[in-house]
Amino acid sequence: MTGRHGGPLELLIFLAVILLSFFCLLGTAQQAVQTPPMWTVAAGMLSTVDPNEVLLTPINTHPPEDSYLLTLLPTEIASDLTPRGTPVVVPPATLVPVPPATLTPRARATATAAPTIIAS
Repeated sequence: MTGRHGGPLELLIFLAVILLSFFCLLGTAQQAVQTPPMWTVAAGMLSTVDPNEVLLTPINTHPPEDSYLLTLLPTEIASDLTPRGTPVVVPPATLVPVPPATLTPRARATATAAPTIIAS
């Protein structure tokens, strides 16, 4: 039994498919390492922003107003936040090494000769 050998046309098609696959892989790799356009900054070296002015602006450090902190919740939300039923106390998890279980010796099986009856 002899195998069928491809002619020059099949070799040319094979090489074209390999070359096309290489270019697809190259294009995919290029897209993967290309930086997205959202990382570009719309500024130049001649920017008029003074970095000292931007960095030295005072930060608002006073606490918010009490009226903002003490706003009441709607009754639908407040009723969902109130605890119902009996509380369940969960003990804290402790990470204590557990001693390995002791192995108990098993009884050895003994071979017994059993008579075999062959029905004919």
